[in-house]
Amino acid sequence: MTTKADSLLVGGRGFAVQLLSIALTLTCACNLNSALPGNADAPATPDTTATPDGGLGLWGPPRLITAAANPAFESNPSVRGDLLELYFNSNRGANHDVYVSKRTSVTEEWGPPEAVVEINAASPAIADLCPQISSNGLTLWFASDRVTLDSHDIYVSTRATTSSPWSAPEAVPELNTAQRDLPISVTASGLTLVVLSDRPGGPGDLDLYLATRPNEASTWTSISAATELNTSEEEAGDLTDDGSRFYLMTLRNGNFDLVVAERGQNGMFETTFAIDELNTESSERHAWVSADERYMVFSSDRSGNSELYETSR
Repeated sequence: MTTKADSLLVGGRGFAVQLLSIALTLTCACNLNSALPGNADAPATPDTTATPDGGLGLWGPPRLITAAANPAFESNPSVRGDLLELYFNSNRGANHDVYVSKRTSVTEEWGPPEAVVEINAASPAIADLCPQISSNGLTLWFASDRVTLDSHDIYVSTRATTSSPWSAPEAVPELNTAQRDLPISVTASGLTLVVLSDRPGGPGDLDLYLATRPNEASTWTSISAATELNTSEEEAGDLTDDGSRFYLMTLRNGNFDLVVAERGQNGMFETTFAIDELNTESSERHAWVSADERYMVFSSDRSGNSELYETSR
């Protein structure tokens, strides 16, 4: 049975206009020390004539992460900084839960996914999604509707070492509202968290917000809209650690494509480039990109259902 969480994960057109029969897709930072400046202008149209390689070259052919492949829905990948743990959400159970796939070396294939039982809610009616693992692997943010069904809040869990169990999740009250709030990206410093929310004041559906804090021991002290990137459709993406480039999904020709938004000299994200070597006639979404921008995991429904793919350059 498709839930509202499923419909959030797929099309990004908002709960109010989605039917339970829509297939799923949910999503889950800017300057390391400041939020994105905003303006009222619409985002630039992707420039399909330029190459969004950032001087690094084109991305190689995507490879299906076979260990995570499942007839269910897999999405919202997030990888530990050393590339040895891959977190994502899947509805291979009764509802969406957080899973992790591991490996002992970057030259190995990803191992079989395991449910992160310490953070997943016991009730099959509750959806736990959008996991975001910190670079050091000791903090995990995710979204859950365990308090109010279909109204997700942001939770956090920690552990002492990368082999330790996760602590009991706690809500992050300074980031949560009465609307849907979901984490979708965190910088390596842990000082900026990108939040997806349909709180009042945005142009519509789920919009991007940048939360910042002065240090990792502090609460989140500021949150502001990424105004120049938000549209009436759902946005999601991964911000580079230096805040100069945003790997986004955007709606083009009826499907989601991956694009790169680059910050101009005025501090605004002014130019977007389509990553055409990865985009297909299907939807590509939810890119996670390594700190050196040479490894990416994203979701795509090119096979007929949403699966995780990896690519490098």
